[in-house]
Amino acid sequence: MTVYWIDVKRGQNLVLSGEEGHEQVIGGFRDTNIGIDAYAQTFGYDPGRSQKGFATTEDAKDFVESFRPWDLHGVTGVTIEHEARPASASESIDDPEPLDQRTESGPRERQRQGRWWEFWRRG
Repeated sequence: MTVYWIDVKRGQNLVLSGEEGHEQVIGGFRDTNIGIDAYAQTFGYDPGRSQKGFATTEDAKDFVESFRPWDLHGVTGVTIEHEARPASASESIDDPEPLDQRTESGPRERQRQGRWWEFWRRG
């Protein structure tokens, strides 16, 4: 079992990786306009496991790791890789289709059909 941080779009997730490539997000943080929000996984209602307004990413990471969320999965004695891994190629690509290969279907086509509130005319 391995516990490591992985880069995501606006922050990082703490991931528990097991045998056979099974991965589980057990915590994380994201950067917002007003600070950094962090959370640790729980199997119930525990509002104390999330907090807003951290000043640094290291403070947010320390907050998440302090809960030892991997213990919820019965994993003990793990070491945490503090250096964040880059996101996989599938997670980092928002729109895999190149612009020159897109068709005209989509929002432009819906606009040609009329206003959204005129749905009754289409029927």
